[in-house]
Amino acid sequence: MLDVRTRKNLFQVHGRPLAHSSHCSKTCRPPPGMCKVYIGIFLSLAYAWDDVQNFCRRSRKAPTLGNTPAVSITEWEDNSAGSSRLKPRVLIADDHRLVLEGLAKIVEPECELVGVVSNGREVVAAAIEKNPDVILLDITMPLLNGIEAARQIKRLKPEIKIIFVTMQLNRDYVREAFEAGGSGYVLKQAAASELMSAIREVQDERFFVSPLVSEQYLNGASLGGKSPVKLFSSLTSRQREVLQLVAEGKPAKEIAALLYISVKTVEFHKKHLLQELNLQNSAELIRYAVEHGWVGS
Repeated sequence: MLDVRTRKNLFQVHGRPLAHSSHCSKTCRPPPGMCKVYIGIFLSLAYAWDDVQNFCRRSRKAPTLGNTPAVSITEWEDNSAGSSRLKPRVLIADDHRLVLEGLAKIVEPECELVGVVSNGREVVAAAIEKNPDVILLDITMPLLNGIEAARQIKRLKPEIKIIFVTMQLNRDYVREAFEAGGSGYVLKQAAASELMSAIREVQDERFFVSPLVSEQYLNGASLGGKSPVKLFSSLTSRQREVLQLVAEGKPAKEIAALLYISVKTVEFHKKHLLQELNLQNSAELIRYAVEHGWVGS
């Protein structure tokens, strides 16, 4: 708002008033018709400023005047979006269509869904392409299990937050999930009530674990010897990939094509794995992997 002195100066040239009132010689008034001109200029500036704000909302940048921000970024986001936080961009990975649809319905009202994928290799590729803020990831998936996929994603995109959404309640899986780079662990049966809380927590640089998982983890008996999960994690990344694909029943030639290695290398890894697990053939390996949750049944 302009003060009285400033308003007077607007209607003076070289210190002389542009017009004088016949009623009061001390009051300065603009010439006839000038008020409409000033009002027109003011409205033009107001409309132009509104256009600038609309453009900035689309580009997610705070408007500026010259080199100086017209408003703070936080204030502008509060005014234009109704909140200081933009919707998190979420990618969902699960090999069951109904689960994918259910998780999408839970997150879509408060998140931007950037994609859904159905196997571990697709989620790694989508993480690179879509660059989401959060990935909702199942553990048991074809081609590449969720824990190994998480390792690869965190190596390539460490800023992405990963929340495992799974049926696995075994505390060894919980440990492996967080060691692989997970920030959250939600049971599928509790997803409807816990998933959005988990997303908000990991976005705020905190961790989230389903209460049932926490209780099971704290009360679980200590496992002696080398558990199947620990055994799986003790293998190299390449051995884990070969193991999963062999356990899924894929022939050596197909595995070699998927991993860009020779058939001879596949057979070498397969022989080593059978010896490590004290198994006789691929059929026993498949049964063992299904029983311990390495692959889906």
